[in-house]
Amino acid sequence: RDDRGDRARATRLVRELASADRIVGIVYAGPAEGLPGAEGALTRAGIPAIVCYGDLYGARLLTPHVFQASPSYVWEARRIASYLLRDRRYVRVGALVRDGMPGRVAATQIRRALRERGGRLASVQTYPEDQEDLRGRLLALKRARVEAIAVEGSPPGAARIMAGLRRMHATYRSTAMARIASAQSRAQARRHARRWRPQVVGFDLLIAPNAVRARMAGSVASDTYARGAHYLPVPSFRRFLTAFRGWWDSAPLGWERRAYEAVRMIGWAARQAREGEDLALVLEGMRGERLGGLDVTFGPDDHTSVDQTTVGLWVVPRRGAGAAEA
Repeated sequence: RDDRGDRARATRLVRELASADRIVGIVYAGPAEGLPGAEGALTRAGIPAIVCYGDLYGARLLTPHVFQASPSYVWEARRIASYLLRDRRYVRVGALVRDGMPGRVAATQIRRALRERGGRLASVQTYPEDQEDLRGRLLALKRARVEAIAVEGSPPGAARIMAGLRRMHATYRSTAMARIASAQSRAQARRHARRWRPQVVGFDLLIAPNAVRARMAGSVASDTYARGAHYLPVPSFRRFLTAFRGWWDSAPLGWERRAYEAVRMIGWAARQAREGEDLALVLEGMRGERLGGLDVTFGPDDHTSVDQTTVGLWVVPRRGAGAAEA
């Protein structure tokens, strides 16, 4: 079913699927905020829906029949804040997030994570998902003299942000050139403020693994290390890679692993269940299963498949860096 990016349409389609015969679960890749409204239909059908993108956990919108295969913005924001404040030692951080629920959650969590580490969010700018020209938002961040921009958005949105920075001659070059408030001297701070080359650090959807461009070098995204399923020598990753290549005759360079795992979660619950048993309740009994990525454990109060300790940062290497995953 294609929800066409429409939240109300997505809710309706999930309800239709839940009421259909022989459906044992739903892999959901639509607008995250469209899923909680279908809880009633999922309850009546006794089946789970697994969201692959977005953060219903951080929005406190997970329901008894909704599970999450993506990392939470809560954990991602902590990694981002630690990197910006403790590793890079930036002083002024801005945020550029989409209008809507995901953007609000991202802004709330990055603000909280920075504050917990002694920092603060200097400026927050929001933009519509379909807006092509983001120059006005970027200029506002420049006036706020931010040294890094925490971005929440989709890969097309990231491409527009990078294009906007490039047109402003503000493409990131190095930490030293990004420094303004954290510069060693006032003269250096003034010089860098005029040239403004902030570092871009985003949540997990910012950098599409199969759509990285050279102009994104130095950009950072948070995600689990299962993102490296196409090359890391982890046995479960290798099994997934072999299965994926055998079926599609290509490497899994996008987020296919999340959907693959979601299908296997539903299959596991269906095999374990007795006749007429609620499959969401069965799925809550999963403990340490390897389905293609990392261990998955659920419980009555834990509907997220990602362990926060597996969330870290990925960086786009500069050209010629020789990184295996480039």
